[in-house]
Amino acid sequence: MINAALHIGSDIRLFQHDQLLVIYVDDGNSITYNGQTVGHGTFGNVPRDFVGQISGAYAIGNDVRLFGGNRLVVVDVYNNNQITYDGHIRDHGTYRQLADDFARDFDDVIQIGPDTRIFKGDRLVVIDVEDGNKITYDGPITGHGTFSHLPSDFSGDFDAVHTVGNDVRIFKGNRLVVINFADGNKITFDDRARNHGTYHNVPPGWLD
Repeated sequence: MINAALHIGSDIRLFQHDQLLVIYVDDGNSITYNGQTVGHGTFGNVPRDFVGQISGAYAIGNDVRLFGGNRLVVVDVYNNNQITYDGHIRDHGTYRQLADDFARDFDDVIQIGPDTRIFKGDRLVVIDVEDGNKITYDGPITGHGTFSHLPSDFSGDFDAVHTVGNDVRIFKGNRLVVINFADGNKITFDDRARNHGTYHNVPPGWLD
């Protein structure tokens, strides 16, 4: 199963231990990379002792931010993929207001507008990056409006979460649930992940 996922440009990038799979959505969801994470240009500078620990990833501005344990590594994708931060999560300005007990072992992270949304167990924390990185929500995932329609047996402990357009796509085991947050947070897909068109070409072992 995957450990993290992110959408950047025309790519969906799935992380599994020290491996990376890239889906190019503008070309029939073809697989354009399947190999070691550090073998991909974006992640060539990521420390080798960290790459197998990635449990959360998202893109914001010039950054791809990678989380593992209590550590954050930031890649500047517009500056030769240089590492601009490598340290504790809470020592980075965006996450300084997180509680100590929360600031590690994320399940995944997404960005929607000004909101950085962090998933851990059945808990969601939302940071408004345009308002002094204030925490605007801290509670059950299903208590937040976007996720209020999630099935009762699919309320936390996610493997990975990523966005595409108006979709929030949530993976757990071999199951994918898709929420359209621009249409009343409706569930538009709830089935095996490989039955969704985007992921038809994903090799066995990634989503099964």
